[in-house]
Amino acid sequence: MNKEASDETVPLEWEEEYRIEFRHLGPGGQARVPDLIGLSQETAWKHAEAMGVGYSRLKRNNLMFALSRESIDLKCRPTYGDKITIKTRLPGMTRLYFYRDFLIENISSDPILEVRSTWTCLDTETRRPRRLDELSEKFEFPFLKDPSTDINSRVRELSTYEHQHSAAVRPSDLDVNSHANNVQYLRWILDSLPLDFLTSRKLDNFEVKYRAELSCGDGLVVERSELDRTILHRIVREDDREIVALAESVWSSGND
Repeated sequence: MNKEASDETVPLEWEEEYRIEFRHLGPGGQARVPDLIGLSQETAWKHAEAMGVGYSRLKRNNLMFALSRESIDLKCRPTYGDKITIKTRLPGMTRLYFYRDFLIENISSDPILEVRSTWTCLDTETRRPRRLDELSEKFEFPFLKDPSTDINSRVRELSTYEHQHSAAVRPSDLDVNSHANNVQYLRWILDSLPLDFLTSRKLDNFEVKYRAELSCGDGLVVERSELDRTILHRIVREDDREIVALAESVWSSGND
């Protein structure tokens, strides 16, 4: 039988404290969104290790977790020296998807950023998903109930896009699984936008659906079309035109 989610030996919530450093800052002296997401995933790494499903143990079993979707709501951005707390919890899972939420707060417990994400567990040799209900027994962590809410809202795709930006996967873009880290996808999308747009607008929401991996040396094209306050993004692998990610970002005036 599956262990119950109330099993107190498995921490279903975790938190870490960080200080915003110079390396996290962008124009205007505010922390970049990809850097905040990177700190969130560092927190998730530590949580997974405490649960007994960290990178090393999964690797020995030819498994890895891969991000499928995420929804990012940005309230404000911290600046140099600010102390932040990142909290993560597991609201539930299905047979194929692992749900993880993040909340970043300032020292006064005011929200900075909230993230809802969906993960799948892949066989590193076949790159096919593995059933989480089976793995929960093998690794002795609780198989949780379906979450009360999910993030399966559709990320829109257009047949044509107005703007294109080319890039390539560098060795520094790779993570421990030797594919482009999902935080780098966010950087490519933001790097495709004009600097005057980034410095005059405020990012409110970011929805991303990850569809395929990118390896070192892969060329890619970041495409976008603007629809009022919303921008639709698409990342396409250059050689075979496979869509590797779809995204929607919502922006407001920097004075709002």
